[in-house]
Amino acid sequence: MLCPGYINNAELFIQYLDYVTGRSEEVIRQVKSMDPKLPNVAVFIYRDWPEVSR
Repeated sequence: MLCPGYINNAELFIQYLDYVTGRSEEVIRQVKSMDPKLPNVAVFIYRDWPEVSR
């Protein structure tokens, strides 16, 4: 958090995902880049998530 009482866009988005999914567990994982010139990335992982029919 940047400063007390202030929520940045990333934190707001994560709170929204928690609200929509009903989950508040740790779902963000850092994945190492395969290219050393590129930064690592963060991914959201939701286990036992139902698949969407097309």
